[in-house]
Amino acid sequence: MYEIEPLPKLKQILLSLPEVKAWDRIVEQIESFDRIAPVQIFELSFCSCVAMGGELEQAEVAAAALGAATLSVKIFDDLLDGESTALNCALGMAGAANLASAIQAVASRVVASSDLDGDSKHRMLALLAEAVARTARGQDLDASDRGQEDDHWEMVRSKTP
Repeated sequence: MYEIEPLPKLKQILLSLPEVKAWDRIVEQIESFDRIAPVQIFELSFCSCVAMGGELEQAEVAAAALGAATLSVKIFDDLLDGESTALNCALGMAGAANLASAIQAVASRVVASSDLDGDSKHRMLALLAEAVARTARGQDLDASDRGQEDDHWEMVRSKTP
């Protein structure tokens, strides 16, 4: 067994994208991953991929995409919950929503611009799209507050990419 420190590599991958470099607010959000998502999420991506015979590069790309998707979900969730986070106060609702959309696009861009083979890219992009759509459904259930126990548990299952 070996030690995996995914966060520095994940940040490096995301920060290397031209569209990220050009947008200071995205850079700030990526650099604050430690406060937004538990590092174990990314360690799990690395360990799972390697355990199943995947290449470390695949795990890095998957973890970076998952990180960006998780970050965008966090921003959207704060907006939908009406939370007064520093980001929401600084950018306003429209600015924060736009930033979250851009970060969500970065998740796909990481996969599309990687050196992975076409089949791996296709599978990762399909899984990423499914996770984002499922999470949006969970956010919709959360925002609609239907009050039914089954709806609550569907929302809980759906809200995490």
